[in-house]
Amino acid sequence: MTLPMSPSSHRTAQSGQLAHAVCFWLRPDCPAGTAQAMLDFYRTEVAPLDGIVLVIAGTPRTATRDVVDDSYDLAVTTLFASTAAEEAWQSHPVHDRFRERFGPWFARVLVHDTCVTWESRGN
Repeated sequence: MTLPMSPSSHRTAQSGQLAHAVCFWLRPDCPAGTAQAMLDFYRTEVAPLDGIVLVIAGTPRTATRDVVDDSYDLAVTTLFASTAAEEAWQSHPVHDRFRERFGPWFARVLVHDTCVTWESRGN
């Protein structure tokens, strides 16, 4: 199964793409190394898939402002070529394997989907 690509997909955000940001809170009893194993899975299994433009993943920065939530363990933002590509991801076998392997260790998952309307690059 491949994810639909937009004809103009490249490694920066463009109008029409979808940014899928997921924060994971892991259960206290999850095995040591679970967060790293999740990152490795995204790097090796998810990032190379057609329809995925970019994957950014990491751990929270210690918050210095009240409006910042740093209580999660791991965050992954996947930039999909289109909303159709993200919708295809929801039933993709790689996504199923991720949920089967790591889902039992999730205490909480929070998703924010953003339809990209523009992008700007810094200096």
